[in-house]
Amino acid sequence: MVSSKSNEAVVLEYAHSVAESKKIVGKEIKQTCQRFLDDMNNSEYDFRTRDAEFVIKVIEKMVLLQILKKV
Repeated sequence: MVSSKSNEAVVLEYAHSVAESKKIVGKEIKQTCQRFLDDMNNSEYDFRTRDAEFVIKVIEKMVLLQILKKV
């Protein structure tokens, strides 16, 4: 089943849970998530997720079609 949340929301939720030590991960992953969150709050960067969301939805639909073909 495909989540109704946007992929951006899922990624942000994951990064926050890692940065807040709610998920157990290695040091490098924790640093990566914190760096990502810092970048998201940096006004020098402009994050646009529309194109990525479109591509992810296309891929999810293709995978679902492949699964349904096997049934």
